[in-house]
Amino acid sequence: MTTNNADDGLVPLCHIVTPVGMLGYGFDESQTAKALARLTATNVPTAIILDSGSTDSGPAKLALGSMSCPPSAYARDLTKLLELVDTFHVPLIFSSAGGDGTDDHVRELLHIIEDIAAREQNASYRFKTVALFAGIDKTLVHDRLRANQITGCGPCVPPLTAADIDATVTVVAQMGPEPFVDAMTAHPDLDVLVAGRAYDPAPYTAYATFLLGSKAATDPLLIGGFTHMGKIMECGGLCAQPKSHGAVATVYRNGAFDIAPLGPNARCTPVSVAAHALYENSQPDVLRGPGGSLELTGSTYEQLPDGRTVRVKGSVFRSSRSEGLPYRLKLEGATTVGWRTMFMGSCRDPILIDQRDVLLERVKAYVAAQHRDSAGSWQLGFHVYGAGSPEIFIVGEALASSQQLATSVANTARIATIVG
Repeated sequence: MTTNNADDGLVPLCHIVTPVGMLGYGFDESQTAKALARLTATNVPTAIILDSGSTDSGPAKLALGSMSCPPSAYARDLTKLLELVDTFHVPLIFSSAGGDGTDDHVRELLHIIEDIAAREQNASYRFKTVALFAGIDKTLVHDRLRANQITGCGPCVPPLTAADIDATVTVVAQMGPEPFVDAMTAHPDLDVLVAGRAYDPAPYTAYATFLLGSKAATDPLLIGGFTHMGKIMECGGLCAQPKSHGAVATVYRNGAFDIAPLGPNARCTPVSVAAHALYENSQPDVLRGPGGSLELTGSTYEQLPDGRTVRVKGSVFRSSRSEGLPYRLKLEGATTVGWRTMFMGSCRDPILIDQRDVLLERVKAYVAAQHRDSAGSWQLGFHVYGAGSPEIFIVGEALASSQQLATSVANTARIATIVG
């Protein structure tokens, strides 16, 4: 993917390799090593950057202290990544540690890295590791709420209350690229950077911004290109056809960038790369994040001669401060509202399938009768899949004020669903 583009004003600033769209999901280290071998030979700064965060599974991680993947999965991926750092002498940067990016999960990922480096076979490892924390003291949140400086992320989001803050287990702020740039500036020789909750493109934007210097921070086209690159790269090879686990980007000093999949049988096309803006966005031409918005209305997508690389230009970042607005961060927090027990099963009886709504209402009535004297509150709902087909799949879901009550409700509903 790397070519001599000096004639058309495209001077490479850096290469970025993303082995997989989510730390802990597993990746092909041979593909990543092959890409790093090729890119580091160009003597252009190169980094491994990837995301570790997701809200796909809902807010449970913030409320329960759980992580997106088990520690063994993070240890597996980090073992491979640290070997690549040691072999190719490139930095490893990842954000939203553990899935939600709490301070505890940053520390847990740091412990995993320490354990890997302490293994006998890794005696040569000497990594300078930097941590960024995203935890926000609830006292500060209360102060900002009283000052009317907190608003919902959209019209459907109810106003935050003091009671909500008190009930929240922990609060994190979705940081932008600035803390990453500060860390890289303070520690330009870092080997590993583990960050708490962050806007997914932030570490990518930061690495390119750090390398280019102060010029980048105030140029809408430069920050726009870096942010757009990060927005695509943080999902790995999702922008390819067929989708690949990983991707590689070459970023240029004018804000343009090239992107290609790591998978040898995948290719990026202008449509597949442009379409990535539709992923998890309600408005694909304006993507809002910390400190401003990424505007893609003027972006162009060019297929390069190799048939698998796409060059992107023209993306613009509009900072909120340039429009007279304050820098804003998204706050995330959660609390436990109940306990859940589920059951599931299928049905191929055409007579029962036609009367499923009647059956499920009878089940709810039966469960209510059996729990009329139970202490605590509960709810029972059903999800029916396959309507209109010869077989349906039913998921029963009980939510209650205690796990014991939720299990009792689900068990009673299960029996009633089976026997009618």
